Amino acid sequence: MSGEDGDLALTFSEAIEKTPSSLYDGQALSETFTQWFNDPLRVEGAEHTALELLDGILAESDNAATLGHKCLDAKEVEIIAELPGGQTYLKNRGADILKDPAYAGLNDPVNQAHLFQIVYDSKICMAGGVPFRDAALARKLFPGASSKKH
Repeated sequence: MSGEDGDLALTFSEAIEKTPSSLYDGQALSETFTQWFNDPLRVEGAEHTALELLDGILAESDNAATLGHKCLDAKEVEIIAELPGGQTYLKNRGADILKDPAYAGLNDPVNQAHLFQIVYDSKICMAGGVPFRDAALARKLFPGASSKKH
């Protein structure tokens, strides 16, 4: 309770105390999820970690498509939050999570710049040390060089 995430434990226990069934219907976890996003440093740290992971995937990949180009829909957000046993603690909250800047925003300017760099890198291929958005053009200008999708 006194640790850096003690507010989460308090939110969870208060939800159960207020409504005991919230332990079983996912409501206590849903309230705890909301509380997690109330700490900007926690959010920014998690965003930074996720961006570093994406950077690593992009650096190790010969194909930027491994990052994916599909946006999650509301149902997929809810499915990601499914616990073993099938309990989905974000049931019926997927659409709100996708629309609410508290969950979908990227507020830290350094993290924003990092994300934009990852997006840029995922759309280019390198040939002869020159970045190209069109792999066919890169092959025409540098036929002997191997083009690597970044």
